[in-house]
Amino acid sequence: MPEVLAYYRWHDSGQISSVKSRQVLDALDAQRAFIRANPELVQHLSAEQIHEFTEGRVKQLAYRALWKRDLVSSHRLFRHVARARSFGVKEFPYVASALLPFRAYRWLVDLTERGQ
Repeated sequence: MPEVLAYYRWHDSGQISSVKSRQVLDALDAQRAFIRANPELVQHLSAEQIHEFTEGRVKQLAYRALWKRDLVSSHRLFRHVARARSFGVKEFPYVASALLPFRAYRWLVDLTERGQ
């Protein structure tokens, strides 16, 4: 191949799938660049499908980060979801709480977990 198509990171632990907000948002930027550069390759997809493959994936990974207690990533990713206006009523509490400063967000997540 005449060009680099992908990068990946390899950690000593062997786990490269851990959610980190920067990796997620870098991947989103790469997806957007690919779509802009190759519209003919995605023309068979609806705008809704493309949105689900891009912004929808960010939302999924925001939830995964929250479940893994990677609160820094979940906070950043839910903030991205808010800026992208890529959420519905179900996601509103998660997105709204991420608009708080990080310390308040962490406190709220901890409070919610203790309440369950």
